[in-house]
Amino acid sequence: PTTGFHITTWFGERGWYWDTGYHTGIDFATACDTPEVAVTAGVVAQAGWDGPYGYQVRLTLPNGDQVWYNHMVEIKTHVGAHLAKGGLVGLVGETGNAYGCHLHFEYRLKSDLDTAVNPYPFFLAHGIDLHAPEQYR
Repeated sequence: PTTGFHITTWFGERGWYWDTGYHTGIDFATACDTPEVAVTAGVVAQAGWDGPYGYQVRLTLPNGDQVWYNHMVEIKTHVGAHLAKGGLVGLVGETGNAYGCHLHFEYRLKSDLDTAVNPYPFFLAHGIDLHAPEQYR
């Protein structure tokens, strides 16, 4: 979803600083202003400010699931836009509840868009192994 990154936080890591008590996505730390791109084709369902998520884009995938791109410094798309895989979503930032520039990437199933699920299997299904420790796979 971005370049030049290293993973700083995995889905499911525990911590008091998250409302759920655990981390709800995968954090891709990289330089501010690094482009964020669509991991697959989809339609932009939301693009704007979302409190602790900062500037956020929600991309609805063809199967109805959503991927969320959070903490951007700048959004480069709009609601209703059809993005191809690799299409520009926005630029990495540290808006909302974020410390240090990173992309907080979440995956949500169409059956329950209110609850994040581990995005790691999604990446694996698309041939991308982020080499997560066993407990975060």
